[in-house]
This record gives sequence, C-alpha cells and structure tokens, in this order.
Amino acid sequence: MLRDRHRLDISVIKKAHTLVVQESQAETVRKIFAWYADGINGTEIAQTLTQEGAPNKSGMPQWSARQVLSITKNTIYKGYLTYNKSHIDDFLSHKSIKNSEQDYILVKGSFEPIISEELWDKCQRRRHAWQSYKDGNITQAYLYGKSEHADKWACRLFCGCGARMRAFRAEKGIVRYICYQRSLRNVAPKCSAPNVQAWKLELMAREIYKNVWQDHRQDILEEYQQEQEKTELPIVKR
Repeated sequence: MLRDRHRLDISVIKKAHTLVVQESQAETVRKIFAWYADGINGTEIAQTLTQEGAPNKSGMPQWSARQVLSITKNTIYKGYLTYNKSHIDDFLSHKSIKNSEQDYILVKGSFEPIISEELWDKCQRRRHAWQSYKDGNITQAYLYGKSEHADKWACRLFCGCGARMRAFRAEKGIVRYICYQRSLRNVAPKCSAPNVQAWKLELMAREIYKNVWQDHRQDILEEYQQEQEKTELPIVKR
C-alpha cells in the first residue's frame, strides 16, 4: 500500500504522477461494490473474501467489515480524488479535525475508474440509509431506501445513554427491549438502564393517543382530510 495524501486501499498504485489500476486486485473491488449494492453487509462480504483467499491492502487473505466498508467510501474507485477531508482547528496544537462528507471536494482524476458512478451512487444510498438509521434519523433512513423495521418500537427506541434499544423475545412470547450497550456479549456493560416490556410501551402509547385525540380531534380530522385530497387522483373528463 502506498502512503499518499489520497488513501489507496487496494488495486491502484501511483505511477508517473497518476494512478494505475492493478487488475489482479481490481476484481476484488468490483465484487465488494456489487455485493454491497445487492444488500450484502460488510461482515458477510469480509467472510466471503477471506474464504476465497483474496489479499487485502496488506497482501494478507484476512478481511474485516471495517476494511470492506472503507473501500465503499473511497472515491478513487469511481475515478475521483477527494480534498478537504479535514482542517486544522488550532494552529498552535495543529490538531486535525475531520470534516463532514458534505464538505468534501471531489475532483475527477486523470486515471481510469474501477467501478461506474451508477454503482457508486447505489452503494452510497445504502450506506447513508444505514448511517441515518444508526443515528436515529428514521425519516432520512427511509428516504435513502431503508425498509421499515418489522418491529415498530425497535426502530424508534433509544436508551438514555444514546444507544438503540434492541428487541428480545423471552419465554411465553414476552418481548423486552434492552439497551444495545447491555446486550453485547463478552463486553463489560456500559449502561445500567433497565429493560422495558412491549406491553408497557403499548399501554403508554394508547394513553398518549387517547389524550391527543380528545384535545385535538378536530385538528386531526382536518389534517387527515387535507392529506386525502392531496392523494386523490384528478378525474379526467373525456
């Protein structure tokens, strides 16, 4: 791996002031993007590459999900160089602060891309959907194409520590929600929040909706009527 101002994961080398594709490794990159775009997660992709003996950037046939996801974020593979990834916040300490991806500056390179921009965009939509879901921005996650979670509480509940709540089905079909930090195995729990049963959430939601309906019944009906009128198709006269 070449250490350059632009991160080179695998399959490209610097030569004569430009980047040249290494076809022996480029196929691995194409597989990663194609699999990720088809909905396969980073862990499964890493396991498959390891089983196939594909070399990573260090030349070792050992992959991790982090390595896979790092490749899906690297604009070099679609033929672009990325600038403005970070800035110096304090010129005395020279501490480097990472910029948001929205602040990145992309410049089309003079080298051949490994994947198409269409495949790149498809992977980024999936990546943003998952990141939005992890950050709790449910609306943004669905905007990027993430499917609605089968459990209406699991995708909306957050612990006081900031972590998501996970659903566990106990004996007799009782569903409990527990902080993700507490659910990790072989790791000392970082949160002491108690779990909560689904029936309690249902009861609280019912009481809240009942109060809202009593206090804002007319407003809700009017808003519903307006939404219905927006979705109704116009009648075409012949």
